[in-house]
Amino acid sequence: MKNSQARTGHQRGMGGRETDEDETQHIELRKRKSWLMSELMSQPTVGFQGVPGAYSESASIEAFAAAGVDEIQARGFHTFEDVFVALSKGAIDYAVLPVENTLGGSIHVNYDLLLRFHGAVHILGEYTLRVRHTLLALPGVQLNDIKKAMSHPQALAQTESYLRTAGIAPLVGYDTAGSAELVVQQGLRDTAAIASIHAAKACQRALALSVAAAAAAAAAAAAAAAAATVAPTHHCALPAPAL
Repeated sequence: MKNSQARTGHQRGMGGRETDEDETQHIELRKRKSWLMSELMSQPTVGFQGVPGAYSESASIEAFAAAGVDEIQARGFHTFEDVFVALSKGAIDYAVLPVENTLGGSIHVNYDLLLRFHGAVHILGEYTLRVRHTLLALPGVQLNDIKKAMSHPQALAQTESYLRTAGIAPLVGYDTAGSAELVVQQGLRDTAAIASIHAAKACQRALALSVAAAAAAAAAAAAAAAAATVAPTHHCALPAPAL
């Protein structure tokens, strides 16, 4: 999806025996792909709903990589509407938003937002992302320790059979990656998150930064205390999510 200041087009081919009309369509599709490649800028800012590790962030990275753009600046927003507003105002270059799920059906809020922002943004293309859910828990937590699983309602619905068999109660969260982030931040050992491996890695990166920042702050505090008296010992340990 892009701000509507640019031109765009969308066409789907049909399978079957090739005709002169099919060849014309193939040529047109190649032209459109060439235009798309020239339209995409280097390291564009791409908006998505959610926090780092969200499936929409994965879709953003994969969709642009498929178009030949290997590096993007992915920027998460709290709501779908926030993404539309940012795109329409030019605060981001592109946006990647879900519109259909093979199990959950249509994401109606985004169809409604497309109508609201008609003329301000337009669809540039589509990408299909395979969703692979993972049960994420803190290090040392065993499966029989997990009593609850937190995630987006659709993810909970898609894993309902597994959770019921494992005797794990579903717990509704705002989104998948945000649930993983919450489990880590609150140190929940009886609660897991249903999210992607990408979400686990994002949590690990965030924790590494937190540990580094805490260690730097502790070192600065110790140095300041040492100038006056004897510096106290500071210990900082943060858990990392298990993959």
